[in-house]
Amino acid sequence: MMRCGLVSVFLLLLTGCGGRAGSREQETNAAIARLEKRLDLLEHRLQSEGRSSNVLAASRESLPGAPVSVAGLPYSGSTSARVIMIEFSDFQCPYCRMFANSILPELKSRYIDTGQLGYVFFSMPLERIHSQALNAARTAFCADQQRTFWEVHDWFFQDPRYLEPKASAALVARLEVDQARFARCFNDNSEAAVRQRINVAQGLEVIGTPTFFFGRRLSDGTVRVTKRVRGILSVAEAESVITEVR
Repeated sequence: MMRCGLVSVFLLLLTGCGGRAGSREQETNAAIARLEKRLDLLEHRLQSEGRSSNVLAASRESLPGAPVSVAGLPYSGSTSARVIMIEFSDFQCPYCRMFANSILPELKSRYIDTGQLGYVFFSMPLERIHSQALNAARTAFCADQQRTFWEVHDWFFQDPRYLEPKASAALVARLEVDQARFARCFNDNSEAAVRQRINVAQGLEVIGTPTFFFGRRLSDGTVRVTKRVRGILSVAEAESVITEVR
């Protein structure tokens, strides 16, 4: 989350300068790539020296006092899985995208598809730094109402160009859904629903993405959270937490 915020601030500083739009966009993208590479090297150096990064240290943050409801949220895995991973995510966050494309597939094959782990996606668009995140979350919410959430999830994370409203609308037109119902959902219900989820996340003291809650499913379907991790997880880190929570 810290890296995501630094990159976003750097982007705002760059785009505040003058110059032609085309060349400025190319310069901005190149600068962001250089900054992200430097931040990656710094994090790897800290980890190699045995210091706690914010990904690992965040497990010491406060945990919810009451079980967390995941009713109505997108879910992947066996309904009998006892260990649950809740990801608070933003479709425009580059580190959420990294997790979705590089880490989640491995966890899915090893733990989710084998019935050992249930995965809950909790949309938390960070509007202040990600201008397209709310629209994407609203689109994903309406897709979920017609059981096509994971298709939209994969589209958005595989290619961020789809986050642009016109591009996302074109993708929605390809879904095998009731288009009139989808339009009604998007126009009438989606923003209030997404903002209600943001409020819930903030009440749980989630302030950045990605943030992960790990816990055990209780008999009423809620989750007793026992571990909280802020920042992108490696496969090894996720496995360690899953083993501990079991």
